[in-house]
Amino acid sequence: MSYRKILIAGLICIFCLGIASIGTAKVNPKEAERLKGELTPMGAERAGNADGSIPAWEGGLTTPPAGFQKGGNFVDPFAGDSVLFKITAQNMDQYKDKLSAGQQAMLKRYPNTYYMNVYPAHRTAAFPKAIYDDTLKNATECMLTADGYGVEVNNGLPGIPFPIPNNGNEIIFNVLHRYMGAERPHVQKQHLVNKGKATDGGHLLITYSYPWYDLAKYGHGGFPEIQHYCWAEVISPARRKGEYILVYEPFDMLNSQRKAWRYIPGARRVRLAPSIAYDGANAAFGGMVFQDEGVGLWYGAPDRYDWKIVGKKEMYIPYNSYAAMNVQDDQIWTGNHANAQLNRWELHRVWVLEATVREGKRHQYARRTFYIDEDSWSPALHDAYDAQGTLWRTSQANLYTDYSAPAVIFSMQFYYDLQTTTWGTNHSNGPSSNIDIRQDKTLDYSFYDLENLRLVGRR
Repeated sequence: MSYRKILIAGLICIFCLGIASIGTAKVNPKEAERLKGELTPMGAERAGNADGSIPAWEGGLTTPPAGFQKGGNFVDPFAGDSVLFKITAQNMDQYKDKLSAGQQAMLKRYPNTYYMNVYPAHRTAAFPKAIYDDTLKNATECMLTADGYGVEVNNGLPGIPFPIPNNGNEIIFNVLHRYMGAERPHVQKQHLVNKGKATDGGHLLITYSYPWYDLAKYGHGGFPEIQHYCWAEVISPARRKGEYILVYEPFDMLNSQRKAWRYIPGARRVRLAPSIAYDGANAAFGGMVFQDEGVGLWYGAPDRYDWKIVGKKEMYIPYNSYAAMNVQDDQIWTGNHANAQLNRWELHRVWVLEATVREGKRHQYARRTFYIDEDSWSPALHDAYDAQGTLWRTSQANLYTDYSAPAVIFSMQFYYDLQTTTWGTNHSNGPSSNIDIRQDKTLDYSFYDLENLRLVGRR
């Protein structure tokens, strides 16, 4: 056999093994034991970094600070922290290895107003013990489907499916199935901002319910068909008041695609809303934000992309921004970006995950880079590129630990279009940011029946 034939045969073999590994990857019991020692129960590195600027994880923040009352404003447990240093356009090269392309672009574009206040890092991420226990079991049980775009979970255990990931597909499913409570009702405000003037895109009373984390009904042996439900009532602006939205997100995202319906009061009827997926335009942001980035920077099926782990690194990400959750809306927008004083940047380790459009698929973002907090599997930063390879948009999700749950949630999301001066904000602030996370209880999923959506128009 010629050298060329041997080489081709070898490459084919490697390619086939690569495909097989996507569908069969899981760790052995010895490897899973790392989740009890060098790794946290969620798969992060337990130790801090060499110089101590990232501390060791010691269980996270599970006790509310003095003065906190559920239903009121969050109390900032780190109000006494001082700014360590400020990153500006003038000194950014000194910190370049810990900044995303989007952060660097914002510093360069708005050198007089955009800056990053860096604070001491606190690894506050924490979750219920039941989530830790099931995540440990998942490490040796969960597998991707053969195509890599689904999860095979024999026993339907809640928790992170792949705490010790072997490939990018596993990481994006960790993102999709991260714990944010079994039910999460809150107020969500969406604004489109141009030159400091904000347009109300939608003020929503919204509830997410996650059967996967309904431990009383499905935990430890059940398997729900629906990954989560979403019910939203629009209370402003006036042109959308009375609109309702119902979403079913299936667990099997390939064979059972997302279903969404809208009740539109002007038409007095319920209509199927197929555009609430992928790069369908989010009307609240005038099309500047796509549907699959509108909730926590990634929201939806991952099948239009190839996913690759770029690596793990130390990055400045928006973390523990409790103070920003207690401001008034008009304190958020100050011009071409959010008020820089609101962001609390901390040094944390992140997974760097790259997505490129798959052959035969389409998406307006040809390439995307996600920076995912190792402690919670929550995306904190997202850079999106157009078909020419130019950085088009950048966004961030300000993470915090709801110490009354506990769970890691995003409070404010900021979206910047680098080709215009338009930007958007999707946020919960004031008492509305105090999310009532319900857990360990059987929820009434009949509420999410399509007939209920029809009934709202008859009231």
